[in-house]
Amino acid sequence: MRAGGLLGWGALVLCLAACRSETKLVTVPLAEQPADAEPVVVQFPAPPVRADVIVDPPSRLERPAWLDGQWRWRGRRWVWQPGEWVDLRPNEVYSPPYVVRRSDGVLLWYPGERRLLGPQGAASARASTSSSAPPAISSEPTPP
Repeated sequence: MRAGGLLGWGALVLCLAACRSETKLVTVPLAEQPADAEPVVVQFPAPPVRADVIVDPPSRLERPAWLDGQWRWRGRRWVWQPGEWVDLRPNEVYSPPYVVRRSDGVLLWYPGERRLLGPQGAASARASTSSSAPPAISSEPTPP
């Protein structure tokens, strides 16, 4: 490699180091869906996840954390909800969305949800999104 190439790479590294934001970003702790969550019956699975363009967080956020976008079921179709910066509170967790198929073929959607963990570790629902959590899946058929 020529000296000019090394010099170019060095300048790029210095530029990126100087340009990086000094904002301290918080990683969103992930958690399972709460045991009392009620799923939504959907007719078909969500489309593939879209890529979000992540811009710098708003300066007003004390503990900025990025939540990825997700598909939300709206009656008869999926609607994309873009990702967003949130001000993560202490003891707040995020349960990612997902869809499961029951043994009878019915699809159940559990939306992504932010919630606070209570003093005993039990999750209390947060008003920002709907609740969600799958019941234990059993391989045994349920009686009629």
